[in-house]
Amino acid sequence: MIAIGVSHRERMGVIRRIRRTPGLLFMPPEWLPRSVIDATYFSLLPSGESTVTPEEEDVLRAIFGENGELPARPS
Repeated sequence: MIAIGVSHRERMGVIRRIRRTPGLLFMPPEWLPRSVIDATYFSLLPSGESTVTPEEEDVLRAIFGENGELPARPS
């Protein structure tokens, strides 16, 4: 398993190898040095600003609003 995380300032990754013989065993997590994570991941981040249309706002409210399908809750 591998996970890569990027922000506009950081990039990080972790890998967890799986050994399958003689039985299934998850090895300890290995943090990857920044130098081995391709900078191309930065190009996947959104850039600039975008505007939510009134129609999109209605959909977001229906999903995440107080009585929505997945209401936002404080942690």
